Amino acid sequence: MIGKEVTYQQVPIEQFAEIYRGRPKRPSQSTAMAMCGDKGAVTDGSAKTFLMQHLHGVAIDHSNGIFAGTNNYIAEIGGRQPMTVEEFVNKNRQAFV
Repeated sequence: MIGKEVTYQQVPIEQFAEIYRGRPKRPSQSTAMAMCGDKGAVTDGSAKTFLMQHLHGVAIDHSNGIFAGTNNYIAEIGGRQPMTVEEFVNKNRQAFV
Protein backbone atom coordinates (compact mmCIF):
# COMPACT_ATOMS: atom_id res chain seq x y z
CA MET A 1 0.00 0.00 0.00
CA ILE A 2 1.26 3.55 0.72
CA GLY A 3 3.37 2.73 3.78
CA LYS A 4 1.39 5.00 6.09
CA GLU A 5 -1.33 4.12 8.53
CA VAL A 6 -4.65 5.68 7.61
CA THR A 7 -7.49 5.51 10.09
CA TYR A 8 -11.12 6.55 9.90
CA GLN A 9 -13.16 7.95 12.72
CA GLN A 10 -16.68 9.14 12.10
CA VAL A 11 -17.49 12.36 13.90
CA PRO A 12 -20.87 14.04 14.36
CA ILE A 13 -21.59 16.63 11.66
CA GLU A 14 -21.71 19.35 14.33
CA GLN A 15 -18.12 18.54 15.36
CA PHE A 16 -17.02 18.52 11.73
CA ALA A 17 -18.71 21.91 11.25
CA GLU A 18 -16.74 23.36 14.16
CA ILE A 19 -13.47 22.02 12.74
CA TYR A 20 -14.39 23.35 9.27
CA ARG A 21 -15.34 26.79 10.58
CA GLY A 22 -11.97 27.07 12.32
CA ARG A 23 -10.03 26.67 9.07
CA PRO A 24 -8.70 29.78 7.27
CA LYS A 25 -11.01 30.98 4.51
CA ARG A 26 -9.78 30.70 0.93
CA PRO A 27 -11.28 33.08 -1.65
CA SER A 28 -12.84 31.26 -4.57
CA GLN A 29 -15.26 32.15 -7.31
CA SER A 30 -15.84 28.54 -8.38
CA THR A 31 -17.87 27.33 -5.42
CA ALA A 32 -21.56 26.56 -5.32
CA MET A 33 -21.93 29.24 -2.67
CA ALA A 34 -20.23 31.85 -4.88
CA MET A 35 -22.16 30.80 -7.99
CA CYS A 36 -25.53 30.72 -6.22
CA GLY A 37 -24.93 33.83 -4.15
CA ASP A 38 -25.60 31.96 -0.88
CA LYS A 39 -23.89 34.04 1.79
CA GLY A 40 -24.91 31.63 4.54
CA ALA A 41 -28.53 30.67 4.92
CA VAL A 42 -30.07 30.89 8.36
CA THR A 43 -32.09 27.80 9.21
CA ASP A 44 -31.84 27.26 12.95
CA GLY A 45 -30.64 30.59 14.30
CA SER A 46 -27.01 30.09 13.26
CA ALA A 47 -25.41 30.92 9.94
CA LYS A 48 -24.67 27.80 7.87
CA THR A 49 -22.91 27.82 4.56
CA PHE A 50 -24.24 26.06 1.52
CA LEU A 51 -21.46 23.47 1.91
CA MET A 52 -22.31 22.75 5.55
CA GLN A 53 -26.00 22.37 4.67
CA HIS A 54 -25.04 19.88 1.95
CA LEU A 55 -22.66 17.94 4.20
CA HIS A 56 -25.28 17.81 6.94
CA GLY A 57 -27.74 16.24 4.50
CA VAL A 58 -25.12 13.77 3.26
CA ALA A 59 -24.25 12.81 6.85
CA ILE A 60 -27.92 12.08 7.56
CA ASP A 61 -28.24 10.01 4.38
CA HIS A 62 -25.04 8.13 5.25
CA SER A 63 -26.34 7.37 8.75
CA ASN A 64 -29.58 6.09 7.23
CA GLY A 65 -27.72 3.73 4.87
CA ILE A 66 -28.65 5.56 1.67
CA PHE A 67 -25.14 5.04 0.25
CA ALA A 68 -24.92 1.33 1.10
CA GLY A 69 -24.54 -1.22 -1.66
CA THR A 70 -22.94 -1.20 -5.05
CA ASN A 71 -23.95 -1.09 -8.69
CA ASN A 72 -22.23 -1.38 -12.07
CA TYR A 73 -22.84 2.20 -13.28
CA ILE A 74 -19.13 3.07 -13.54
CA ALA A 75 -18.46 0.06 -15.78
CA GLU A 76 -21.53 0.81 -17.89
CA ILE A 77 -20.75 4.50 -18.34
CA GLY A 78 -16.96 4.22 -18.55
CA GLY A 79 -16.83 1.06 -20.58
CA ARG A 80 -14.46 -0.76 -18.19
CA GLN A 81 -14.32 -1.94 -14.61
CA PRO A 82 -13.29 0.71 -12.09
CA MET A 83 -10.02 0.40 -10.17
CA THR A 84 -9.94 -0.53 -6.53
CA VAL A 85 -8.31 1.92 -4.14
CA GLU A 86 -5.30 -0.40 -3.96
CA GLU A 87 -4.99 -0.49 -7.76
CA PHE A 88 -5.25 3.30 -7.93
CA VAL A 89 -2.56 3.78 -5.28
CA ASN A 90 -0.24 1.30 -6.99
CA LYS A 91 -0.74 3.00 -10.36
CA ASN A 92 -0.20 6.49 -8.88
CA ARG A 93 2.33 5.65 -6.14
CA GLN A 94 4.51 8.68 -6.99
CA ALA A 95 1.70 11.03 -5.97
CA PHE A 96 1.69 9.54 -2.47
CA VAL A 97 5.42 9.91 -1.75
